[in-house]
Order: sequence, then structure tokens, then C-alpha cells
Amino acid sequence: MDLPIRLLVVDDHPTLRFGLVALLSQEADFEVAGEASNGFEAVEKAANLHPDVILMDLGLPKKNGMEAIRDILALDPTARILIFTSSSDGDQILAAIRAGAIGYLVKDNSPQELFYAIRNAYQGKPTLSARSELSLFQQIQNNRPTTLPIDALTARELDILRWLAHGLTNADIAREATITEGTVRSHVSNLINKLGLENRAQAVIYAIRKGLIDVNHEES
Repeated sequence: MDLPIRLLVVDDHPTLRFGLVALLSQEADFEVAGEASNGFEAVEKAANLHPDVILMDLGLPKKNGMEAIRDILALDPTARILIFTSSSDGDQILAAIRAGAIGYLVKDNSPQELFYAIRNAYQGKPTLSARSELSLFQQIQNNRPTTLPIDALTARELDILRWLAHGLTNADIAREATITEGTVRSHVSNLINKLGLENRAQAVIYAIRKGLIDVNHEES
């Protein structure tokens, strides 16, 4: 039997957090390893518990969600932080992704969508809810009118960008392309620099925006 996905649930509303923990605990492949009610607790418990996925609100007291994301990733760059919050503001979604969040859901998503996003995060795959995706694209459209130079990518870099968008790890891509992981890392770094992006998460969002992966088809 596979080990359950260990979760850290971070939300400052006790009733909501209690209900969320109860909901998640019903899934056989989930285990709630801990809870936190503010940003400081989130950073501390993430460091002590080493959860597989951190499910985190952004409107946290003492240390806000954006600060908590950065602090958690500074201590553990491999941490997988899935935002679960009430706001679908495009600026906030983009800021969370830039800070290092692997996904973003709003609290009106169904339990099934939440479970899907958690399992995706555990596998290193980014997830945006449909509402978050729309808000993010509108924000990008409004604030980044120029077209990023996709034509600057080589055919190999374009293939790797598609594989990144499908959630493949460096090891997965190396097997698909029959190259070494070091070569994959070099290609990923080159394509991120060419596109003027900051990290892999932004590359995934870019790939979705350019139609290199059909999000609706992937989730159907």
C-alpha cells in the first residue's frame, strides 16, 4: 500500500479549518499531518513536519501568505504549496505563482477539484482552478501587452516547455528526450531566460497561455 499524502492545512478560521481537515481525512490517500492558524505557524510546522503538500490560505495574520510562501521555500525549496483562498484576483494569483506556489484554487471549488489539485501538487504538477486561470490570463493580458518571443526557442526547447506544462519532472523529460538530466536543466534555464521569465511555474503558465497545452482537455 502506498503511503498517504501528508498535508499541512493552514487557515486562520477555526471552523473552516476544522471542516477542511475533516473533509480531507475522509480520503484514504490523505493524512493531515498538522494545522496552522497563521503565517508564522505555517513556516514553523512546515519546517518541523515536512509535509508532502501545504494547503494554505493567503489572508493570514502575523505573517501573510505571500511571506509564508517565500519563507517556507527558503527553508525547503522542494516544498509544494497549494493556495486555497477566497480571492481570485489576477494580481494575487500571479504574485503567488511568482513566489513559488505550485497551484491556486478558490474556496468555491468542489471537494473533487480540491482533491485533484492536491494529488497534482504531490506529483509536482501545477493546477489552477478555472476561475483562477481566467483571472490570471486577464491580468497578464492587461499588464503584459507585448508578446514574449516564443519564436526564439529552439525545437528542443519548445518540446521541453510542453513537457513542463504537462507536469513532467527533469527525470521524466530526460527519459522522453533521451538526454541527461543535466542537459534538461540547461534547456530549462535557457528557455526561461529567453522568455524573460523567473521560474518553472511561470513557464507553465506561459505554455498554457500560448496554447501549448489544453487545460480543459487535461482536466476532463
